[in-house]
Amino acid sequence: MNAFTIISKQVKYEGKVNSRKNQALPIGIIGSSLLILVFLLVVVLANGSAAFAFSEIKRLWYWVLLLSAGFGLQLGLFIHIRYMIREKMVGATAEVAASGAVSTGSMIACCSHGLVNLLPVFGISTAAVFLARYQLPFILFGVFSNLVGITIMMGLAQKNGITFSNPLLRLLAKLNMKIVRLFLIISGSIAIGISILVS
Repeated sequence: MNAFTIISKQVKYEGKVNSRKNQALPIGIIGSSLLILVFLLVVVLANGSAAFAFSEIKRLWYWVLLLSAGFGLQLGLFIHIRYMIREKMVGATAEVAASGAVSTGSMIACCSHGLVNLLPVFGISTAAVFLARYQLPFILFGVFSNLVGITIMMGLAQKNGITFSNPLLRLLAKLNMKIVRLFLIISGSIAIGISILVS
């Protein structure tokens, strides 16, 4: 193998990584949009009414926006970090996979409040009444799970020396993510506890 072949393979590899890395924003937006579509689909299937689904989106728009934006940001961060790690060191993606599992858990937590509308279809009306009564704590759990998932991703980026071109992400990357995560867990627990008491 000559030097030209080695260099051309390296350029092809780096080009592939860079093109995938640049897909983080569109993939995050698509993921965020798909989460909203899943919410709409679940509500339509559970209630048989698209009008009701859109009224729920209108009524809960700020929560739906927070949940979907948080999920989209986690997904975009995951894509960016995954390809930056691949670019820096082959074989170091186990931590990203573990963090991705946490993100998936956060996504499930984000969607857990949507089960309120689906449970009556399965004949679980007692659970549906319970979940409907405590919808706000479930939504808060999803929001804080997203935020904790984002701190895990940002901590992973810090640990691997990954930088961001986005000024907001650059600013966030300067914070100690362990302290931010602890603050979010404590404040989230308090907010969820208060929401349970007032429900």
